[in-house]
Amino acid sequence: VTQAVGYRLLHLIMLAISVIVLAFIAAKISAKAPPLCTWKSNTGANFDLRTLKLTDSSKTSYNLVDGDIPCTPETEPSYGYAWNFCEPIPAALTPEPCRNMGKYGVVVQYAEFVKGDYYCFILGHFNPKQNELKYNLIDVNDPTKGVTVAYPAGDRCSATDSRLRSASIEVQCANTPAVVVSAQEPATCAYNLVMKSYYGCPTECPVTGNGLCDSHGHCAFDKKAKKPYCFCNEGYSGSACNHKGSSGNSGYDGKSVQIGLLVTLLLIALGLTGGVIYMAYEVQEFRKQQISSHYNSLPGGDREMVETVNFTIN
Repeated sequence: VTQAVGYRLLHLIMLAISVIVLAFIAAKISAKAPPLCTWKSNTGANFDLRTLKLTDSSKTSYNLVDGDIPCTPETEPSYGYAWNFCEPIPAALTPEPCRNMGKYGVVVQYAEFVKGDYYCFILGHFNPKQNELKYNLIDVNDPTKGVTVAYPAGDRCSATDSRLRSASIEVQCANTPAVVVSAQEPATCAYNLVMKSYYGCPTECPVTGNGLCDSHGHCAFDKKAKKPYCFCNEGYSGSACNHKGSSGNSGYDGKSVQIGLLVTLLLIALGLTGGVIYMAYEVQEFRKQQISSHYNSLPGGDREMVETVNFTIN
């Protein structure tokens, strides 16, 4: 009977452990992964590029066409570049050469050499189930310079080069919604697209209806506090520099300034206290010296008393 009870108890313990393990695994699976197009850098700064996503109803697109390279004998065709963030370019905004070739991707390069002779390469695919976005800071020491997102797995480089094309989009932090700057191919089949936007700034620097830091400050990285935030212009305060009338010039809610001021005042107070104590000690010593000197100079002072005492003893 005792052995049967022991087996039953062991069975219940194993069952309980199994339930706990399964519950833990289920919790891990159900835990929400960070939303696409969001990233937290190793500096602690957070980025959110979701607002830059294009949809079929978007009135703008990210498109850039380069031209003939000067000082070369050949006449290069005008290559175009188009891209989106974290999902393929909407069909309505996909360049005509790519639509005609049935090519859709997150980043594409296209051209039309002559009428009907289309050229389109996908420079970057993105499938959340297959690809992983790669994020990097433009400046590893300063997250307020902006962020780069890289898309792998583009089309094959060429018939003789099996490497896959890739593209990275550099979003420089600036007080503007979205401005396309340039497109380059620094290495064969590796493309770098540059744009400026306040969505390329850390989310710790808020964007209001008036712009980055309410257009009353600038986004900067505090190396001592190791945090990015809005440094407000004179007369503005708050985390977004959207409170008028304050004489503070920092959007860090004044905590750093207040702490620094308190420490400074404390050091001054300690210095003054030490100075007063030292001066009091010096005055006391000076008075003792004066009294002693005055006493020794009087007739019948210590010296004469010593001599008189010695004479009496002898």
